[in-house]
Amino acid sequence: MNKETIAAILIYLVYGTLSYLFSRAYVRSKSNDLSISLVAAYWFGTFAYFLLLANLFEEFQDHKIYFEFGHAHIELFGMFALCLLVTTVNTGFTIWYKGYYLKD
Repeated sequence: MNKETIAAILIYLVYGTLSYLFSRAYVRSKSNDLSISLVAAYWFGTFAYFLLLANLFEEFQDHKIYFEFGHAHIELFGMFALCLLVTTVNTGFTIWYKGYYLKD
């Protein structure tokens, strides 16, 4: 395995862990205000995570450590798009699950 594959696996593992923690916290939340805040934090966190990754890979390039994610990191952008899709599906499913199965 090359370093780009390992980096992609680590990116998805960290994102998957954060997505699981969001789902768990959302289902356990008791107030609507906390639920709305969790959804906003999840979306903001997804954007911030990939912004951090883009900056981190640029910093690596400044130190002559290169990751080949395509021209202008197009593969990193693709991973971001996939994670946004997962964020959308996960948020919708978690809201549905809490509303349908966990009615008071």
